[in-house]
This record gives sequence, structure tokens and C-alpha cells, in this order.
Amino acid sequence: MLVAMAEQLFQVGVKALVRDEKGRILLEGWKRTEGNIVTYDLVGGRIDSNEGLLDTLQRELIEEIGVGFRGTPRLFDCTVTKLHPNADGIEVGLLIVVYEVTLERGELSPDDKGRLLQWLPPKATAKEIEFKYDAEFCQKVANL
Repeated sequence: MLVAMAEQLFQVGVKALVRDEKGRILLEGWKRTEGNIVTYDLVGGRIDSNEGLLDTLQRELIEEIGVGFRGTPRLFDCTVTKLHPNADGIEVGLLIVVYEVTLERGELSPDDKGRLLQWLPPKATAKEIEFKYDAEFCQKVANL
């Protein structure tokens, strides 16, 4: 979904901030093509047309880790990322809506796209995601 704001187009994504009983945050990772470098991010993805934020979040969780959320997610933050994806040949901004969620019971199982799942403490999480998110957002994550 593209949203026009102040003459700039944005894609909208939804991410899950999932914490375990130790306060660690769930990240999904994927290996880059160059070397054994793994890039981590919060679990989630972009909105499909005619899909709401929470519908997107539930779909992305099930697709990417095999388990959806339960209860009512709580809005954590909204932020525009440092990344500018290409959409139909046009560079756009990326607005991310992040919800704190509790997962349904069940075993996490990453999809077949080679994703890796990792639980990290908040400060380590902030360090891993700083390539994508601004300092203010990363500091908020680090302070959890």
C-alpha cells in the first residue's frame, strides 16, 4: 500500500515487538548474499491492499514464525525508517507501525525462506536494528 504525504510516497509496514519471560526481544534474520553476515529486524511486513494493520500483523506473524498473536496488541511506536525501498521504479519512504504483542502458544517455526529467529536483550536488539531505524526509536527499544 502506498500513501502520499507531503508529495512523498510511503509504504506502510507493521512490526511485532515480542518479548519473552526474560525480557528478550524476538528478531528475525536472514543471511545477506555477501558472506555469512546476518541482518536482523523485528518480525512483520508490509500491508497488502484492503488489509488493516492488525490483520497484516497477524498474517505476517503466522507466515514468518508460524504463530500469531493473542489478545489485543498495544501500540509501541510509529517511525519512518532510514530505508527507501523501490516501488514500481519510484523510491519511497517506509512508515513502520510497531505493536507489542503476546504470541499464541506454540512452537516458533520460521518459514521456508531461510529466516533465522533470535531472542536478544533490548540493548542488543537496538544495536542490531539501527541500520533501519532512527536513534530515537532504537533508544526506546534499548530502554525496555
